[in-house]
Parts: sequence; C-alpha cells; structure tokens
Amino acid sequence: MDSFLQPQDIAKSISSLVSKNSLWENKIVNIFVIANKKAGCFTQKNKSKKYKKILSRAISLAEKRQTCTKQINSKVFCTEYANHAKELADSIITQIIANPQEEETNLLVVAGGDGTSYEVQTALFQAAQQSEKKHKTVTQDICLLRLPLGTGNDGTDGRTLEETINLLLGEIKFEKNPALKILYQGNPTQKDVENTGRKVINLQSSINTTPWFSFNVFSMGIDAYVCYMTNVLKSKMPGNFYHFFIPICAILYDKVFPAGIAKVEYYDENNTLIEENSTPIELFVMGISGYRTYGGGHKILATKENTIIVPKLSTLKLLLNFKKIKDGTAYLTNLVKIQNATKVKIFYDKPVLIQCDGEPLLLCKEHFPITIEKSEPIIQKISPVFRNGAV
Repeated sequence: MDSFLQPQDIAKSISSLVSKNSLWENKIVNIFVIANKKAGCFTQKNKSKKYKKILSRAISLAEKRQTCTKQINSKVFCTEYANHAKELADSIITQIIANPQEEETNLLVVAGGDGTSYEVQTALFQAAQQSEKKHKTVTQDICLLRLPLGTGNDGTDGRTLEETINLLLGEIKFEKNPALKILYQGNPTQKDVENTGRKVINLQSSINTTPWFSFNVFSMGIDAYVCYMTNVLKSKMPGNFYHFFIPICAILYDKVFPAGIAKVEYYDENNTLIEENSTPIELFVMGISGYRTYGGGHKILATKENTIIVPKLSTLKLLLNFKKIKDGTAYLTNLVKIQNATKVKIFYDKPVLIQCDGEPLLLCKEHFPITIEKSEPIIQKISPVFRNGAV
C-alpha cells in the first residue's frame, strides 16, 4: 500500500465527513480539491503517514453516523506551476456559474501550503468583484475549506489537521470573512525599486500589480524581512525557519533597512479619520480582525484590535523584547500601540519590505502612500457553533 498521502485520500475523507454533517443536510454537495502535490504533506514520508492515519480515523468516526446529504460529488485538481491554483479556482467558479442547480452547493478544499491557499482565496475575492453574478456565487454558493497541511497554517480552518477533523465532526455554521486590500498611491517605476540598492531575490514585481490581498495578516517592516529570509531558505530545503531567523533579523534588519518616519492614519467603517501618529517604525501589522496569529502560531494580534505598531527600538531592546512581540504580550507594555481600524493609510520615505500572508514585496519611497483596507465579508468558510460558552 502506498504510504504517501494522495489528493484522492483527502477527497475521500472530506466527502465522508461532509456527508454526515447536518450543515449540508438534503444537499447535493460538489467537492473540489485543489492540491499542491509538491507540498510536504504529499512528499515527506513521515508527515504523509501521519496525515493518512488521521484521515483514516476520521472516516471510521464518520461511518458510525447517519448520512444526511442527498449526494456527494468530488473532483481533484493538482497544481503544476506557480499561480496554477488561482487558474484552477477561476475555472471552478466559471463551471459553477455555468451549471447552477438549486439543491447543489459547493465546497472548495485547499490541500497544500499557505501559497496555494493564498492563490485560491485571491481568485475568489477577485471574482466577487467582477460581476453581480460572480459575487452571488462566491458569497452564497461556495464554501472554502483550508486544510492545515503547510508549515505555517495561520490562515487555515484549524491549526492542525486534528482540529479541522473535529470541526467537521461537530456542529458548524457558515461564516463570511473579509480580506485586506492593499493599494499603493504613488507612481513607482522598476528603476525606482532597483535604485533602492537592496539585494533581494525571488520577489514578485511590486510595480503595476495592485491591489494585493491579505486574508490573515499584512505587515510592514521587520516581520516582512523575517518572512523574506524564511522563504529564501525554504526554497532550498523544506521546513519552517521562522524561529531560526527571528534573532538573526533582529540584529540585521536596521542595518539593511534603516527606519524612517512613518505617518499612519487610521479610519473607521465610515471612512472617518479617528487617529494619526508619526514615528520611526520597526513594524506595522494589520489583520482582517483581532486575535490573529502568524509565523506558525505567534499571537501578533492578541486583542480585539486589528492593528499594532512597534516604534524603532535599539538592537538590544528589540532582542530583549522580541519574545513579547512575537507571542502577542507586547500589548501589555508601553512598547507598542494598538488600534482598531477599517482602513489605514501609511506615508513613508524609505525602502521597506511588506508581506501579505507570507508573500513579501519590496517597496520604494515612490510607492507611498499605501492604503490597507478591510473589505466586506466575502469568502464563506465554516466555523463552530458555540452554545453557552462551549462548542
């Protein structure tokens, strides 16, 4: 028997769990699995064996329950190159629109790492902006399930596969999530980016590619640098090197990207300016909500507020307090500033790295100002039903 996990194993397991969950009662459910077969869950033997056992146990548990769906149909698609997951998601959306059925609903399952999930969510978000029909399809007829099969798993449905299985075995509901839309308002050229003199590799172009999207956390500054360094090493060998690079980047960051003065404006849901401040900046983070993690479970937004600023710190002070910053407890100190905002505008006059859900970009001063704005709730996912304080 093949000891490696296969995308078909995922389709079979999710189909079994969905067929027994009352959320889809009396529905014909079409399950589309988009899998990145180069992800560690499929290529690393120990990880594959572990996940296969978890999915096998899930099927055994589901088989003891009564089937409540009318029918389950499943299809598996495998990515073959960069941005292929987005293309596959686009084609699935087109297919759903072309064959509408009243009793049918659709579950789009992402089986891969954070990059695959990012591409699929980008496709859904962009499609919802293109027409009223596509907006209705994305927000009402498609549910997204993001399996935690990568290294970070900060924007997935469950931090571990066991959590996701328990979610599908429990009482759940549909819930729509917003996204962050990031736009630059300056007029940069590729020459401007090159003139920053920053030697960075394997970054996508930051010219004429906006809006960028984040479905979990956007950040600017040292965290984006840690993310960039992590991705560089991860491209050469598998693994999560985020922890490894934190102390290294704390020492190197201010030498590579000296801090400039950032003017930050915060706006509420009525587009009313509620606060502004100017400070030399070490880090800015904005999430689609508060209580967000990044870098593999670090509670960077540990309160209901969805933004945080870390002003410029000395190298020693940064090293001494980085644990508080990465585990979310920095909000208890006077080191940081937290705020809740629907839109943020940042003015800056230095080269800097930003990252959107693990995808880093190099910006030059000509990009600024940039805006980061929370969208309406668009992407439909599942969440647990809480009753009397318990799930």
